[in-house]
Amino acid sequence: MTDKEAIIFVIDVGPTMAITSNGRSRSNLDWAMRYVWSKLGDMAASGRKTLCAGVVAFRADETANSMGGEAGYDNISVFADLGPVSLESLRTLQARVRPSAAPAGDAVSAVVVAVAMIEEFTKRNKWIRRIFLVTDGEAAVDSDDMAEIARKMNDIGVQLNVL
Repeated sequence: MTDKEAIIFVIDVGPTMAITSNGRSRSNLDWAMRYVWSKLGDMAASGRKTLCAGVVAFRADETANSMGGEAGYDNISVFADLGPVSLESLRTLQARVRPSAAPAGDAVSAVVVAVAMIEEFTKRNKWIRRIFLVTDGEAAVDSDDMAEIARKMNDIGVQLNVL
């Protein structure tokens, strides 16, 4: 039997992601999303109900997350709630992932939103929990409470991968 997996992609959609870098003909966002679309496509093709994904965008034009009323969680939007991936949800998501005009939005706060989503979805059951942070590194980072956030991630077993 395969393990249950909960994966959230935290994607930087800020204005610098619209720039082309390193001699590529594609924008930073398009180039990085090739990996994300590949992973999500594989998940959709597998048809596994226990392979769940979600997408959180930061430096987004709007604020739409469970912590949106709190300071520091502005310009973070949940583009896809955590759940099984279907081809229809993938098409809907592809239409939403576009560079924004908002320079504000914090990667660490977006990871906190993702951790909360994973914790709520998986409860304390046995799941493999992963977060993929996709960014060009140009966004400001609020390092307050970093040790507490890391401790929380370790407590619930979340693996963070930065791309």
